[in-house]
Amino acid sequence: MSDVAILYRDNPSVADTRAGQLVQFVGLQSEFVDVGATAALIHSLRATVAGCECLLVSMECLAQLCASMQTNVGIETILGAGKSILIYGCLPTEPHNSMVRLLSSGMLKGVKRVESRPSEFRVKNDREFCRELAGISFFAAQKSLHCFEPAGLAAENLIISIDNDPFFVLANYECSRVSLLAHDHFVDLNRTVERDYNLTSSFPDMVPLIMFLRNAMDERLWHSERARACFVVDDPLLQERYGFLEYAQLFSRMLPHKFSLSIAFIPWNHDRSDPEIMRFFPSGSPRGSLCIHGCDHTAGEFAVNNVILLSKKARLALERMGQHRARYGVSFDEVMVFPQGLFSSEALEALKSSGYLAAVNSDPHPSTADSQLRLGDILDVAVMSFSDFPLFLRRYPKDIAEFALDLFLGRPAIVVEHHGYFRKGYGALEDFVEKLNALNDRLEWTNLGTICSEACLTRTDRHGDVHVRFYTSHFHLRNSDSRSHDYVLYKRHTPGYPMPVITIDGSKVEAEEKDGYIILRLSLDAGAAAHIQMPAAKDASPDQYGQSVADRTKTSTRRLLSEFRDNYVDTNPLLGGVLSHARKIRAWLN
Repeated sequence: MSDVAILYRDNPSVADTRAGQLVQFVGLQSEFVDVGATAALIHSLRATVAGCECLLVSMECLAQLCASMQTNVGIETILGAGKSILIYGCLPTEPHNSMVRLLSSGMLKGVKRVESRPSEFRVKNDREFCRELAGISFFAAQKSLHCFEPAGLAAENLIISIDNDPFFVLANYECSRVSLLAHDHFVDLNRTVERDYNLTSSFPDMVPLIMFLRNAMDERLWHSERARACFVVDDPLLQERYGFLEYAQLFSRMLPHKFSLSIAFIPWNHDRSDPEIMRFFPSGSPRGSLCIHGCDHTAGEFAVNNVILLSKKARLALERMGQHRARYGVSFDEVMVFPQGLFSSEALEALKSSGYLAAVNSDPHPSTADSQLRLGDILDVAVMSFSDFPLFLRRYPKDIAEFALDLFLGRPAIVVEHHGYFRKGYGALEDFVEKLNALNDRLEWTNLGTICSEACLTRTDRHGDVHVRFYTSHFHLRNSDSRSHDYVLYKRHTPGYPMPVITIDGSKVEAEEKDGYIILRLSLDAGAAAHIQMPAAKDASPDQYGQSVADRTKTSTRRLLSEFRDNYVDTNPLLGGVLSHARKIRAWLN
């Protein structure tokens, strides 16, 4: 039995097909139903409507059905079924305008075209219906689309507006929960995504439909039960002060403003930390933690295609971080942040075979090849397109709407900055953290290790089984409910690759491989937890990474010059101005 029926006449349109893709993306089963054009099919239609909990239908399908049957029987069968119904694709034509007036009980008088231009999108401040997007407003360029013309539309019925024009509204009809969406252009999850893709650009093409389904089906959709966040600062040494960053000042803001900090630490600096600063990074702390930022942090060091070389550097980084832990007593998350955001697909393969938990980056596209990522890959909690190794995305603290969309889609909110962000103090950080915390009153700030190892989407099926899709080779699952549950766990696995050895709490278990996923089943009592491990088979350890004297000298010089820039040039207005001017001249000459 399907969860959602998508009604059409003759042939499903492109919009119908893409709506079906989105329905499946969020974890529901859909069924395409030809409503036909004669009253003889009404009995079949009634049976279909009765079997599905949600109905999706274009306004054109409804208008054609009404015109061809010359009766309201078909429409009354659809709209009077007591279901959640989304009607989309409203055009500025008289048949559509007439239906809009009927369905909205006169609150809308018709449809109008809105030309392409930067527009303000505004979401109703209703936490229950709109979740993390409640109250969000932002400007974004948009293609030509349609909006409704209001005629006394009540505020509680308006969900999303564009430049104050109704775009997505609630319009209950008889005993059904009817929603009207002027748009009919849904995202194509299979399209290749360009490098400069902006998440807010897909807002009108996916958010209203997902919002509708989530409110109709609730826990039956893939969703995250725990919203999590972390603020990452790249590069700084663990010394009293680095550039504009002062650890004592920064950590004094942490508790009152409720955020966590992860230092993306350069392993080359493993023996240069100040022991006094270690008090801010107690092992296992959810507030102050370390992750791995490259190895030597040379230009594009993980943006090469040599897997053997990359594996050597990845393992040397782990070795250096281990030495730092032994020297200073501070643990670290086995999560890689790529220097300059540059990496190759082979780099992710190397991290996987070297035992890393995950990678975090601002750009999901390898810098050494043309983009082959699908939109569906980008919208997942982590990008799993490279050796089935999780790449989590992070953002600079600029557009709060993008972070709201991340949380709405079940992704963690990972923020990134450098020491220069604190040039004018810590007010910008405090303001942004306040905005981020306002998106979800249960937002948990923690370290990257916890975020990645517990990242998952869950859904409950018709029988009460809990389905869990997770991303890392070490995964922690806890049953936080007051009763026991049966779980079905999914981890992406490319067909043809060797199956990993899988253990649950140390005991080896068998698993099923189906449709590109490893599937596990287990039961947990109330409050119980399980630790699932499926590490990749490690390649034979390559020879230790070695550098010539010239290379070591070059690396040392680069690191010391970078520190001189951050500590003395950037913090000195005169020197900083000269450097900025020199950079502009060089850019002009080039």
